Amino acid sequence: MELVADDYSISFGKFKCLNTNRVYTITGTKTLHKPEHPHYYDKAIKSEDTVVRDDGVKKVFTRNQMKQRFVNVEEVIDKK
Repeated sequence: MELVADDYSISFGKFKCLNTNRVYTITGTKTLHKPEHPHYYDKAIKSEDTVVRDDGVKKVFTRNQMKQRFVNVEEVIDKK
């Protein structure tokens, strides 16, 4: 399953990469949209997401980078 859909939306916030056998959590999203541009220019493709790996490593990815990097993933559901 892919993490990022064709419209650049994210399928789920916590996922396991089946290639690396690691669990990742998306902790935040920041838009790269400039305030002087009209609101309808703001698209998901212009976003940066902060991703935290299960060992605490934190990285920032654009949606294009996530679409290329995380192609073989499955959703992780926390049991409470």
